[in-house]
Amino acid sequence: MDSLSYSLFDLDFPDELNKLSKVIRYSHSTLKKLAQISLISYEEITVLTLYRKLIENIDGILVLVDSGLDSPSTSVIRSAYEIFMQLEFILENQKEFKSRARSYYSTWLFEEITFIEKQLKSTHPLLEKEILLLKLQKNNQLLDKEFKNYKIEIQNTMKRLNLRYPPKWYSLFNGPKSLGELSKETSLQKVHNILYNGMSAEAHGLNSITDLSTPGKNLILQPIRKAELSLMPINLGRTFLTATTHKIVDKYLPNEFEVFRKFIITLFDEENKNS
Repeated sequence: MDSLSYSLFDLDFPDELNKLSKVIRYSHSTLKKLAQISLISYEEITVLTLYRKLIENIDGILVLVDSGLDSPSTSVIRSAYEIFMQLEFILENQKEFKSRARSYYSTWLFEEITFIEKQLKSTHPLLEKEILLLKLQKNNQLLDKEFKNYKIEIQNTMKRLNLRYPPKWYSLFNGPKSLGELSKETSLQKVHNILYNGMSAEAHGLNSITDLSTPGKNLILQPIRKAELSLMPINLGRTFLTATTHKIVDKYLPNEFEVFRKFIITLFDEENKNS
């Protein structure tokens, strides 16, 4: 299992960053425990992969915020938000869990196959032709053997939505067509527009003009690294990771739930003492 940038946790962080670092460490510990048990199904591989990606993103936010890089941290929290929403959609409904997790995995396979086929037609492929052909054969066999119904559904969804590229995995079986629609299926429905529009504006550079000021005839560039701590990505990152770890522990590590509960209580007690 990959290690995160834990040398950072020995630094003297401000309180808010310190709390975030504790959540990251706890979540990473949970991830390692998941990797040690018999997680052999494609559904569980999907959850493990997305959970790891979420931890990686939040760890990146910790580094960026501590470095005063406000704008990049907002871009990364946007990515973390998308991962969090997808995980919540997969985990929230036990009856739909298998279908949704397999929709993710099969769509990933389909996208890989599409990419490999394009690479094979390229005059300058990223990998050797033999490697691409071997990977293509392996992915096609897996898709046809384990995910045949999902492959058919992907193709049907492409026709239904008039797409020339693979659909979003959550669009299969008449699911949401966009993140906005996906948010309506999760706890994020009421806050999605405010959160996502703000994060997207930063990610697409729409706020870049605010980094300039022109008093009189002089052009002044705002500092790239900000002195003030950016609380938005810290608080959102902690919320996303805590909520996901709660669901992961509840589903896969029920014997660890009391330990998790005490960890959260301790975290909030520290917050109340410092407020």
